[in-house]
Amino acid sequence: MGETRGAIRGATELICYISCVDSLDRSDLLLERSLTPKEKLAQALEVMTTGLRLKRQALKREHPEASADELERLYRAWLFSDE
Repeated sequence: MGETRGAIRGATELICYISCVDSLDRSDLLLERSLTPKEKLAQALEVMTTGLRLKRQALKREHPEASADELERLYRAWLFSDE
């Protein structure tokens, strides 16, 4: 449950960032409104997965000397944190 909560939080932060940086125009809004709930969920999961991959890459850049096990520990610590 904690892993899911952390993943959702990370995806939510990414979505909020994207929303602020790249506002939707009218055609985008019409397209989004035409999507089924299943399609919207698929998009949300894709964004979440991308956000998680980006976090892993950021950790690799921040800790170039870290082993794969250490990077995994750092990733999980971030994922399960309450911040």
